[in-house]
Amino acid sequence: MKVGIAKAMITPAVKGKILGVRHELYAKALLLEDGETRVVLITADISLFGKDAADAIRERVQRLTGIPGGHVMLAASHNHSSAATTMLDRWSGLSCAPDEHYFWYFVDRIVGMVFQASQNMVEARIGAGKGNAKLNINRWVQTPEGAKWAPNPDAPDDPEISVLRIDDASGAPLAMLVNFAAHASVLTWGKYISADFPGYLQDAIEKLYDGRVEAFFVNGASGDLKVNWLRTREDRKIDFVYCSEEAGARRIGYAIAGEAVKVFEMTETSCLAGLSVASTKVSFPMLSAPTADEVRKELEERRRKGTEAPWDAEWAARIIPELESGAAPKTIEGEIQCVAIAGKIMLLALPGEVFVEVGLRLKQMSPVEDLFIVGYANGYVGYLASDKSLREDGNKPRYNWHRFFWYPACFAEGTEQVMIDAAEQVFRQVAKKAE
Repeated sequence: MKVGIAKAMITPAVKGKILGVRHELYAKALLLEDGETRVVLITADISLFGKDAADAIRERVQRLTGIPGGHVMLAASHNHSSAATTMLDRWSGLSCAPDEHYFWYFVDRIVGMVFQASQNMVEARIGAGKGNAKLNINRWVQTPEGAKWAPNPDAPDDPEISVLRIDDASGAPLAMLVNFAAHASVLTWGKYISADFPGYLQDAIEKLYDGRVEAFFVNGASGDLKVNWLRTREDRKIDFVYCSEEAGARRIGYAIAGEAVKVFEMTETSCLAGLSVASTKVSFPMLSAPTADEVRKELEERRRKGTEAPWDAEWAARIIPELESGAAPKTIEGEIQCVAIAGKIMLLALPGEVFVEVGLRLKQMSPVEDLFIVGYANGYVGYLASDKSLREDGNKPRYNWHRFFWYPACFAEGTEQVMIDAAEQVFRQVAKKAE
């Protein structure tokens, strides 16, 4: 096995709503080659990779390096303090609309970075290990008035931290990949660019090893998980800490890094051989869409009560014509991708905000002990909730996130099973290729 490593700064220009930079943003490339197959994992300090960005990067990487587009895995940290890179990201982070100039700058920086990694291949030893970092918590609480955004220690979480260790042929460490599930939103809705806690996590690791180790972060099944950093409000209720300073992001990042380093140091590496890749396209089902008249009526009611969200009017303006013409989609296509290393270590990429119950189920059914769940991967599609959490009382949908993305409705029951079935399929495919 050989490995190539590279990174590139992807910080956008300071303009518009952005007041400054608190932590530079980076993309990183981890390229693996076994003599026959090449695979590259790309991580980035952004909220998400939309299909437009994923397609552009894959096409250009294939043209420049010969690495097949399907062998490129794109993983966003889901950092809420980065500029938008795609139309689906227009309500996240610091920008309400993607900047076309920055979009192509972002794509070019990543493609050039992958080419650089391909020119710096060295022989490698690989190993994986696990630890426990009780630093995440479920962010939904059921109340008589419906689901509320609040810390819920009684709901499912996943404190497991997975670490991939890569050494050179002599056993000297080269890279550490950390996989942990938590929203990178300590600095949510701020006015400064930052990589949030994943940036500080990677900083801590790289400083500890004097720059000799490149640190990577991939977020897991964290659709309903936040970092477990809480405060007591004046009304005595427990709430999440949101802050405009970097101290909070640094604290969480360093704490997770501490557990990651412990696992890394106790992980043995060996000369593993064999890479295999598989992916499949799936259709995520949606709940029944409202009628155009129902949308108008609801919007009027929200305005009357003063509960209209900033995106409601735009969503209604876009979705009403689709509903009236019959063009509103009933499913959304996504990609499930798997990379296997020597048939012993697997990276499973899922195209959205996978809820922790689904992530735990995937780990239980994994054919290998070391499964890295890569959320927010490739072409992002939205929130991928578990069937159990989808509705309040067996009837009323629990979420209205679909309005962020101009969908007619949320994903329906069955979405969880779509992911499970697709994962089983790609697990079988990579195992067969590895034989």
